[in-house]
Amino acid sequence: MGFRVAVGYSDADADDRVLREVDFAIRLGPAPASESYLSVERVIAAAASCHADMIHPGYGFLSEDRRLAEAAEQANIIFVGPSSLVLRQLGSKGVAREIAQRLGVPTLAGYSGPNQTDEAFVAAVARLGYPVVFKPAGGGGGKGMAVARADTEIIPALGLARRAGRTAFGNADVILESYLERVRHVEVQVLRDSYGNAAVLGDRDCSLQRRHQKIVEESPAPGLDDRVRRALHDSARAIMEDVAYLNAGTVEFVVSGNEYYFIEANPRLQVEHPVTEVVWGVDLVEQQFRIAMGESVPSLDGPRGHAVEARVYAEDPAEDFRPSGGRLEHVSWPGGVRVDAGADEGAVVTAHYDGLIGKVIAHGTGRGSALDKLADALRDCSILGAETNLAFLRRLVQDLAGTETLPTTDFIDSLGHIQRARPTSSALALAAALVASRNTPVAARQRIYLADEQEAHLVAVELDGQATRAANMEIAATSEPHEWLVNGQEAAAVKVGSRVWVDLDGNINSFESSPPERTRTASLTESATAPMAGRVISVKASSGERVVAGQPVMALEAMKMELTIRADRDGTIRILSAEGDQVVQGTVLFQLVPE
Repeated sequence: MGFRVAVGYSDADADDRVLREVDFAIRLGPAPASESYLSVERVIAAAASCHADMIHPGYGFLSEDRRLAEAAEQANIIFVGPSSLVLRQLGSKGVAREIAQRLGVPTLAGYSGPNQTDEAFVAAVARLGYPVVFKPAGGGGGKGMAVARADTEIIPALGLARRAGRTAFGNADVILESYLERVRHVEVQVLRDSYGNAAVLGDRDCSLQRRHQKIVEESPAPGLDDRVRRALHDSARAIMEDVAYLNAGTVEFVVSGNEYYFIEANPRLQVEHPVTEVVWGVDLVEQQFRIAMGESVPSLDGPRGHAVEARVYAEDPAEDFRPSGGRLEHVSWPGGVRVDAGADEGAVVTAHYDGLIGKVIAHGTGRGSALDKLADALRDCSILGAETNLAFLRRLVQDLAGTETLPTTDFIDSLGHIQRARPTSSALALAAALVASRNTPVAARQRIYLADEQEAHLVAVELDGQATRAANMEIAATSEPHEWLVNGQEAAAVKVGSRVWVDLDGNINSFESSPPERTRTASLTESATAPMAGRVISVKASSGERVVAGQPVMALEAMKMELTIRADRDGTIRILSAEGDQVVQGTVLFQLVPE
């Protein structure tokens, strides 16, 4: 569009790839979001320093916060989004519920009153019955949602939602709703200009979620009754027209059979906007800028085909999708599809923010062809050096491509514990060959130790200068870094310290290549370490206290989610980390002397 672009960044993102692609990079502040991305004053000061004409808030952080829009208006800077008045309404889930109710749009029973005391919520739950869900009032994206199914779960769920809202959106207010299970999550994309023209760009199904956050989205939403689809579009249009909405926005619903309920309006760009873009042939970000500059909503030809997006995250599905992090030693994105990537090879995924690495989007003539293309693309994608959900996405999308089942929001939870893939003999052979080739001095014949989560392995390797054989398989390096052939089959592998990562046979495995020490201390003390970098936000036990297996001891906050650390056995505890401590992965949090 011919614009010069400046990006504000925090210290945690100082090496981010986007800073190499823009005209100006302006430091906002330290890594904590409250001192950088959530600071209205710092964002406005950065915009003023480069004489910006417009501010685009992205998605997340301040994108739904009226304070940024108000400050931009006062500084005579165009806010690329709705007015501060609209954000005051739709940026609050409680106010948005009231608008929907006034317009006759179905909503779930709930509570969104100004009384935010524990007692008010306990009383509201008593009226509603179980299950219920607590949500941060000031932001979307599923952040901080917490379900309660019993009296003992009310206060912990309420506390989690408050903390997540304060951290992610700078607002600790919470709303409460009845919680429907086995429903579909469907949203409607709207563009509206300052002349009152509105365009509904179809709908998206976002039912495939973990922790109430989306990981696979598609457009249009498949299998919707035509009457329901029209009602969703009409309801979304009515809400946006009622508040005189300006710019791009999304209205979200849950659908159960032929019934639907409004859940929230997102007055911003959505993470999953690419599926709408490829189906409708429109660049939503470009339209956001054009509408902000006073142009009209464009005339559109209508939807074409079907699109599916998969979000690649730094997280471990085998550990309940626990966020991970670290340096991405090998990154290879697929061709033939759209890729919106936020990280490339060498990037470090930190614990400070959401762990989204990139999005892979496939477009086809129908849902089946789009899923098939996405399945092929995910097989061609490879990311090594940190735990990711890539292998899980491969299996998930492949299963979706082989069935006409329409998932509901509980689909991933219904899978139960997700098992870590056992290494194949090919994966072991490649890992062993890589370790052997890096050993100094290099011996022609070696026995390589490799340990995964379940067991240890010894693999025989032969090196003759021309070829490598491991476990009777031919291993050959290619001209591309980190890419190999195992008996002619393409694979990827990297070695970082004593850790080896292998992407082969559709699975991603990691191995420890250093045998454990043969000596062991006589102490019975067991240590609990931080599974990832983060901040200790609560300590629930005291040194000298007796705890039982499964008892919560600490809570960590990392990547905008809360992780509870529990005692893994009965014993007497010694606390070594205090509330407010910043810890790195491996920090000893507490010790237990077992009984």
